[in-house]
Amino acid sequence: MVGRFLQQEDHYVSVMIALAGLRPRGDQFRLFIAALGIVGVILAWAFLSAKYNIPAPSGENLGIFAGGFAACLFIAYVLVALVVGKKRADDLTFATIEKVLRFCERVSGNA
Repeated sequence: MVGRFLQQEDHYVSVMIALAGLRPRGDQFRLFIAALGIVGVILAWAFLSAKYNIPAPSGENLGIFAGGFAACLFIAYVLVALVVGKKRADDLTFATIEKVLRFCERVSGNA
């Protein structure tokens, strides 16, 4: 039996795959690697702060801590965008921000 290759007129196969919502090959693996990277950075920071007795930020160095935290968030966003693509990283970022804002509204009682 000779296998038949897809021809240009077989565009309906691409449409069916898109409608099924199938992820590209290796997508789950990339997401897993990104998650491991983020967890690794957090664990490394916790380990180093415990080993070298780095105290939690106080009032006077809170601005430096906030700037460092913002820089880490930016680096994490860039890494996620490289791994899963810019559009998916943007969608994930906006969904996360939406959830955080909804949580804050519920906690504050303004919902």
